[in-house]
Amino acid sequence: MSDLASAERLTQALRRANVLADERVVRVDADHFPEKASSDVARLRLEYDRVPAGAPASLIFKTGAPDVSGAAWSVGRQEVAFYRDVAPQMPERIAPRCFDAASNDADGSWHLVLEDLEPSHALPPLLPVPPHMAQCEAIVSALARLHARWWNARPPEKASEARLHLRMESIVRLRERLGDVLSPQRHEMLAEIARAIPAIDVERASGDVTVIHGDAHVWNCFLPAAAPYDDARFIDWGGWEIGTATDDLACMIALCWYPERRRRFERRLLDRYHATLLASGVLDYDRRALDIDYRRSVLWLAATPAWKASDDRIPPVAWWTSLECVLSAVEDLGCRELLAS
Repeated sequence: MSDLASAERLTQALRRANVLADERVVRVDADHFPEKASSDVARLRLEYDRVPAGAPASLIFKTGAPDVSGAAWSVGRQEVAFYRDVAPQMPERIAPRCFDAASNDADGSWHLVLEDLEPSHALPPLLPVPPHMAQCEAIVSALARLHARWWNARPPEKASEARLHLRMESIVRLRERLGDVLSPQRHEMLAEIARAIPAIDVERASGDVTVIHGDAHVWNCFLPAAAPYDDARFIDWGGWEIGTATDDLACMIALCWYPERRRRFERRLLDRYHATLLASGVLDYDRRALDIDYRRSVLWLAATPAWKASDDRIPPVAWWTSLECVLSAVEDLGCRELLAS
């Protein structure tokens, strides 16, 4: 285990957080999770010289995977920035508590020491089966409270030219790759979306913006083990940005849910989200504006399965289903009408 997760280093971190006084961590055992493409994650089981009241029995240590650089390094650095600069200003615990967060531009290293949520929380267990409706309502309510905290607090960040080009080109390559696996109607839809990506981004950046998670599917959210589910906590903040709030909703619903479930619950969840926004102090954002923003976000995220498909490390099972889901949402919601407006 890295020296960054040594007994001495963890003792210092827990003392800075006022979790320990003069107690010390004397032993650390690491249980590694299955390796991810860009990070190495382990559960650290702690022993103390004396048992301190309220001190954690375990922590989560997250760092960059060996030999990972470039975009993956940027994701790690971005997650460190969230826990260092954004999370401390949250009015409530939307994310795990962070005890140590650092990145080094010189060598590309980064690491996080986070609260282990598993004693009280759990991820939805049956990937890719969505959680129950009460749990989904808790998730969208948590997103609304997150978004309300930063609503129009900072100027929007338009996508870079490189990001726009990536999304456009990935759609072109996917259409070529799939050929007649896609219907002519799907080919036409994707081509139209690819051409409109810069205009879609302009429209998104002109709307109501806030801090967004950036990858807010339900399997990035820990929920209490039993009802009530109000204490939802999001993990994997490497994609956070100042962006359109409804991108998080479209990621959770349109990108991940089969059409039948989405049609049953989409409006109900958007209603819940809007009501929570208003209750959290957001003014001058009516329900119709939410619908328009959500449809624009669905168009923007229609490119997400395509750029995932361009990464050889991501298997087709991870992007094919989401492609079908999001293109069905584009059709059902009449999103292409917005391209002509």
